[in-house]
Amino acid sequence: FNGGLDDLNQEEDEFNMSAPPLVQGDKVQHYTITETIVQGWLYKKGSGNDIWGRRWWKPRWVTFVLAVYPGQPVPMPLIISHHAPGVPFPAHVMELNESTVIMAIDRTTQTAAKDSDGEDIEEWNRHCFQIVNSGTNESRIFTAPLQERNEWAFVINKELYSMEERLKKARAKEEIGEYTQGRKEERKAKRLGMDDLLNEMKEEKMNEMNQQREARRPMSPARRRSIGLPPRVSPPR
Repeated sequence: FNGGLDDLNQEEDEFNMSAPPLVQGDKVQHYTITETIVQGWLYKKGSGNDIWGRRWWKPRWVTFVLAVYPGQPVPMPLIISHHAPGVPFPAHVMELNESTVIMAIDRTTQTAAKDSDGEDIEEWNRHCFQIVNSGTNESRIFTAPLQERNEWAFVINKELYSMEERLKKARAKEEIGEYTQGRKEERKAKRLGMDDLLNEMKEEKMNEMNQQREARRPMSPARRRSIGLPPRVSPPR
């Protein structure tokens, strides 16, 4: 039954997704956007993983955001690709983390076209940046004019550094919380231990008092006979 509810919630998330341009508070799948850093048109190189195995360049509306989602203590960076603005279903969502590396790449070719003066004509897709998650071996390559490529690479690298700092602080806070909780439990255990010790001391004292009371109480004739003592003689009046 719980599995059925999870499937329904997943379907609801899929049908309640926001369309780009994305802003704070928008939802994409199970991600909630907390900040949109940069968005715009880029060309993405085909990965060859679709049913046609295509590897040519495809236009995508790409959004670089910070978002919160289950399993992460702080907002994390995402690269969200859509076929076009206004389309609510993303073509791809890439999570960036501590194992993410971004590289600026300038492609070269041996068959560059020439202009009328015989100079090489720069290819439109020469300037690229590649995002690689070494932990999952996931990779994406995008291309843009030189200045735009540099801006994308700069802001992504900047946010990756900021993400690492946020994670360090969150983990330190979590460790402090765990240490504080452990100390509280330790003190509680000590208090419980002292309470147990006091209870034991009270019980021993009560037993000792009862024994003394029993010792002062006169023995019955039957008890005196059972342990071999002579009958008790009353003093003369």
